[in-house]
Amino acid sequence: KENTDATDSNIEMRENLTIINDTIYDEVLNPIGTVLSKQIIRYSETDPERKLYEINFTWPEIDVSFAGADLINETMLAYLESSIAYMEEMAGDYEEVGLSFSSGFSGFSYRDDHYISFLQEEYDYEGGAHGMPYWEPFTFQLQTGEKLGLSDVIANSEEELKEIVTEYFAQKINEAPEEYWENALDIVRDEITLESNFVLTPEGIRFYFEPYLLAPYAAGFPEVIIPFAESTFHASFI
Repeated sequence: KENTDATDSNIEMRENLTIINDTIYDEVLNPIGTVLSKQIIRYSETDPERKLYEINFTWPEIDVSFAGADLINETMLAYLESSIAYMEEMAGDYEEVGLSFSSGFSGFSYRDDHYISFLQEEYDYEGGAHGMPYWEPFTFQLQTGEKLGLSDVIANSEEELKEIVTEYFAQKINEAPEEYWENALDIVRDEITLESNFVLTPEGIRFYFEPYLLAPYAAGFPEVIIPFAESTFHASFI
């Protein structure tokens, strides 16, 4: 894939956004597309030496040979633009801090001729001892460009899903209960819904929770993979 599409995308974004510094590179993801990278730095209008915020962003651009590429790429650009809008809003409240936000494409956790699934690994600093990491999941149908939720993938009821995911987290927590909050399993059962975050992997569906929710910050993202055999899938997904 030539660099033309990546360059056109970069030019379009530069026209729509105020970008002080920006970089772009290509990493070919045969046969899916290209990884783009952008850095955005905003300085104070009254004090040009003071940085208000910095954003570093890498994301996949899907090759136009896939029918759903335009919609997928629009979704990812909208995601970047919403992150910029958030930082603009926060900069007014935290003007002295020097905010930073990064969102990095982690590579495809799953891909075949029909679906791709991946995480954007985020880190948001708004002052204090450390920032907060987040994971933003994306699962797309390559031919339609549709962003899929759990209810598009599995036919299980929400109660069935809660039972399955809670059982797998129970196995994980029982291996080292001292590493989790005492009520961690109750939190899993309460929090898991058909709107929960997930990504696909070759082994199954990966569920995770943000730091602090089930365990201390140092534990990172508690996660389990539910084998595909444990779920009932929609016929359109199989």
